[in-house]
Parts: sequence; structure tokens; C-alpha cells
Amino acid sequence: MKIGVFGHGVPYGLLARIGLCVEDVTLWKHTVSRRADPFIEPFIEPFMDPFAASFLHGLAGAQLSGFDAIVLLRESPGAVHAHQYGVEFERRGILPADAPRLILLNLVPSMSEAAQTFNLSELDRLQALLGDRPVPHPRPELTDLVHAQAAGELSARAAFEWAFGAQADPGPRPAQSGPRLAVLGAPMGHAALHALLDRAGTVVFDQQISDLACASGEDLETYCTNPFAARQPRDLYVQTVAGILKRRRIDRVIWQVDPTDDLWGWLAPDVARIARSVGADFVDLGFLPRWPEPQDLVTAAACLGVEAPA
Repeated sequence: MKIGVFGHGVPYGLLARIGLCVEDVTLWKHTVSRRADPFIEPFIEPFMDPFAASFLHGLAGAQLSGFDAIVLLRESPGAVHAHQYGVEFERRGILPADAPRLILLNLVPSMSEAAQTFNLSELDRLQALLGDRPVPHPRPELTDLVHAQAAGELSARAAFEWAFGAQADPGPRPAQSGPRLAVLGAPMGHAALHALLDRAGTVVFDQQISDLACASGEDLETYCTNPFAARQPRDLYVQTVAGILKRRRIDRVIWQVDPTDDLWGWLAPDVARIARSVGADFVDLGFLPRWPEPQDLVTAAACLGVEAPA
């Protein structure tokens, strides 16, 4: 059985414990196919989460039909809408006959007794639907990746593609140079911004990669105490970021969000404040699409003081 997963911060370890090896489809960029265009486009509001919109195009256009099922992570922004719209499209008969089964997994990032009981029941439910006996963790290298990035051993692009491009360890790790950068804000769909950041310095912290590494642990406590989780009920994000900026001697904090963002942007003033408190510059790149084209990065390049991509 081929199983996909949609959502940022995939809990690889917890899924492996219930016998699931999944393929992350969150960053796949789907376009409207001729088959789906007359039916899907009118339903996709311009303010919809871009990853959810792309997923729905792929679902309706048969670009995800190679999967038997796709698990949608309730924790992730856009996942609920992707699930609700997908189920409604199925009810209307819009989806292809071989579209994957959609299953919403609701794990709550809280250590309360009630939340833990609920989380275990969710994992039991998913195991009964799709799972089997435990399997090896499919991404054990994620912790090594975070450490290598923190040590300045990887370019930002190589680290991103290692984490999300389904490629193996990039091999030799020559030391990077230039100002030490941290990139925060909303998740990106590909590494174009990261390639630009490599011209401006060395990224030693990437929020999107650290979110994945924290979420992929093998126990519920690690998952539930992830400070970068979108629904984290405890006030962990700002204090965690403050500690990282200080420990990793950050020179410049790079901030960006999507034009439709309604989750991370309100944290920008706090991040700017803690950046200044540790002597780092706060560089706000403003709004960027999740899959930016070269023309989308011209203003970002100017903010960073580097040449814009061709």
C-alpha cells in the first residue's frame, strides 16, 4: 500500500511506530489539469492556503492517484480545508475514480493527560485503518542534518533539499562563509529563496527544517513539545527562537511569510525584538509566494544586498 502524507512537520517516527512509511506530498507543486479545470478552479478561493490549493489541484487532476491513501495532518495549516474540500469533491463526483482515500489525523501538541489519551486513540485509529507492525524510522538523518546546519557545514539550499527533496545526504560538507543567518516565518515550497540566501551568508538555522526534525521524533513527548508546531498551545516559540539566536551567534534574522498568511506574521514584532536583543539585524523580506519565481525574489535580493536571480 502506497501512503502519502500532507502537512508540515510530518511525524515520521510516530507513523513508523504504527507501521506506516509515508511519502510527503506537501511541497509538490500541482497545476490545474485540463481534466480538473472546469470543476476545481471555481472552488479555490484566492486566500486559500497555497499548499492546500495545490494539493486539491493534484487530487482532482489525478496527479495523486498513484497513492492508495493520503493522511492529512490536522496540526498543519490548510490541512483541514484540504480534507474538507477533498471529501466534498468526492461527494460531488468530481474526483477521479482512482483518487486516494483521505484520512485526517488529529494529533494535539499538548502534554495534558486528556490530550495524550486523545493522541493515542488517534494513532490507534490510524493503525487500524492503514497500519501494521512497527517499521524502522524512515528519516533518521534529520537530527544529523540540523546539527550539520547549525555547524555551518551545509549551504541553505543543500540543507533544504536534503530535508524536503527526498535526496540522500549531500556528501562532503565544506564550511560555509559570510554572516550567520536564521530564516524564519512561513514554510517554503522549494529552495529558490535558500539559494538566494546562500549568496548573503550561511544559514545556520531554518525554522522549517527544525519543525520537521522536532515533529519526526519517535515519542509523543517530543512531538507534543515542538516549539514550532502551528497549534502549540504553550508560549514556546519566542523563547526558543531567542535561545537559538544567541547560541548560534546569529548576525541576521531573515523573515518572510506568504501573502495569505494568517498564522506566523503576528510574531514578527516579537522576533524583531529578540533579534535586536542579541545584536542581530532583522531583515523582513515581506510577502513571498510559496513557490517563488525569479521575478518574485527581486525585492528580497535587494533587501539582502545580493544580486537578483536571473
